[in-house]
Amino acid sequence: MIPAIPDLSDLDAWRERSARNLAAQWAHIPHMMGLPCERWEDVWAADLGSPAPYPNSAALLRPLTEDAAPELVARLDAFYSSHPGGPWMLWSAWPTPDLSATGLRPAGDMPLMVRLPGALPPAPPELRIVEAHDDTALRAMDHVMIDGYPVHELRPEERLTDARALGGPMRFFVGYLGDEPVTCAASYIGEQEVGIYMVATMPQARGKGYG
Repeated sequence: MIPAIPDLSDLDAWRERSARNLAAQWAHIPHMMGLPCERWEDVWAADLGSPAPYPNSAALLRPLTEDAAPELVARLDAFYSSHPGGPWMLWSAWPTPDLSATGLRPAGDMPLMVRLPGALPPAPPELRIVEAHDDTALRAMDHVMIDGYPVHELRPEERLTDARALGGPMRFFVGYLGDEPVTCAASYIGEQEVGIYMVATMPQARGKGYG
């Protein structure tokens, strides 16, 4: 049976799907690499032990109330402080109360963008898109993410992934011009949706539709 196409106007349903997909995506790489992850009913947390905050992320699975915020942040503080690594981030698909009293500060509002099933425009003909099936391709993806996103806290030789992250519902893609990796993206396959993440393009290759 083919599942029904979700109603694009149902914002609450899309927020729930987005939150679930985002939480699973953040947890996938650390879980596959044997690194710390925790799944509570209200939030999932994963710790790559990175000096950059993005890979050390927690995602809410439901709206956060003002009364519940101090306990949740204390729980996440305890989780992340029990492992070596850098700062961490909390992601929410819903508006949150002011969390400045807990030591958190806002990092911006990320848009939730939805594209219903349908034909995609063709990729530029000079761009060769390769799905990563080994550590060599994942190294190329890490290179584009670190230098192209960019992730300033990481050095070019550091890693965001390795071959242990391959397999399962998360897939990784690298775009090449000749033999040079210039763009990348990842997807996480959910029950009714595919989340798109880790989109980056090297500065010299931007503005050409590669992302």
